[in-house]
Amino acid sequence: MQDENSSSASANTAFFCAKIDWTSPGILKIYPEEGPSFFVRDEYVPTLLERLVFPNISLTSEDFDTLFLGARAWLAEKSAMTYLARAEHCRKQLELKLRKKDFLPSETSYALDYLESKGYLDDARFCEAWLRSRLLHKAEGPSKLLAALQNRGIAYETAKKAVNELFLVNDEETLCQKAIEKLKRRGKSGIKLAVSLNRAGFSTKLISKYIKSAQRNKDT
Repeated sequence: MQDENSSSASANTAFFCAKIDWTSPGILKIYPEEGPSFFVRDEYVPTLLERLVFPNISLTSEDFDTLFLGARAWLAEKSAMTYLARAEHCRKQLELKLRKKDFLPSETSYALDYLESKGYLDDARFCEAWLRSRLLHKAEGPSKLLAALQNRGIAYETAKKAVNELFLVNDEETLCQKAIEKLKRRGKSGIKLAVSLNRAGFSTKLISKYIKSAQRNKDT
């Protein structure tokens, strides 16, 4: 007669691991007793590390869930790094792109937390790069730029700091004048031009200054 505890333990065993290799620092290659091998980062499975160093181990269904999550997080990490190699991304952008690749939020979270901890993913650095690129093509004021960053999923404090730092080295009045010249070429003037400046995020103070200047020129 089969021992009840033995039967229960057998039923709870979901996965047999035949072999483990360290393929590079922090990366494990898992060879199941059946099925294809796969990779996982050690930081994604900290509770299993002490056991994974031994060959021919059996894992419970809970252990397997942890291992599967780690393996999926590793794939999400690789996918995220492909995007980051092309251009700076913020965390929200990567979350959306990984979701389209059918990664679950838990898998994405593990991967992006790791990339942030290593400095590969940095929302502040993304803000700096995005703002620099934006000013090459558009003349916009602080409030418009702040809103644009927040719409991309950047936290308010991070976005605000980046915009403030931008205008320490870029004069808002100079940018406003560029915007005015561009709008005039499009046929805008008077109130319509002022409204466009407001939509572009320039301060009320600068817009009022433009209106007064335009009125003086009109009177002379």
